Amino acid sequence: MNAVRYAFRHRLCEERVIHIGHVAGEPFIMPAKGCDTNVRRWFAEQGGSPNVRFELEDDHAIMAMVRNGLGVSILPETIVSDAPSGISVRPLVPEARRTIGLAAVSFKKTGPAASKAISFIIEAFRSEERGS
Repeated sequence: MNAVRYAFRHRLCEERVIHIGHVAGEPFIMPAKGCDTNVRRWFAEQGGSPNVRFELEDDHAIMAMVRNGLGVSILPETIVSDAPSGISVRPLVPEARRTIGLAAVSFKKTGPAASKAISFIIEAFRSEERGS
């Protein structure tokens, strides 16, 4: 789910996957409060803690700081597709996961567009669980 990001010239470019030992001492760019829960949980589950140098709300600002060598960060894979040049991405081991909720006032009374979106989201997650 999450991926470590760092500048192309960083020493971690040689690694295929990233373990806690790779990032524990690195200057770390943490997503802002409220967006940092999964990252902090991953560190805690691995028995480590990040060396937080900066906390930012904007993913693009985090990526710009990473690209300029100010630290490394862990961001969701959904952001990876928008990674600018100059940034490498590697998977975490063990993999980090997050829970995403889906809410509606009434799933039985949604409009056609909302119903279609809900069906798409549910099917996308089912497909991923099946590994397809």
